[in-house]
Amino acid sequence: MRNKNQVIYGLLITLGVFALSAIAGSLLKLNNEVIPNSFVTHTTMLLLALGMIYSLRKQVNYKIAVPK
Repeated sequence: MRNKNQVIYGLLITLGVFALSAIAGSLLKLNNEVIPNSFVTHTTMLLLALGMIYSLRKQVNYKIAVPK
């Protein structure tokens, strides 16, 4: 039962991160020729995902391994 709840919460968190980053990307427009239009969306998605990984580190046991 615990794995089922983790999957559901994980999907909800993923949808939330995606929705917030899409909203941020549509609200913040950068009128710059060098930076693509999706920069705000992808940066927000990265920061929110890293924040969620950091905040859920006690509930989920996962390791990020650096290759040798």
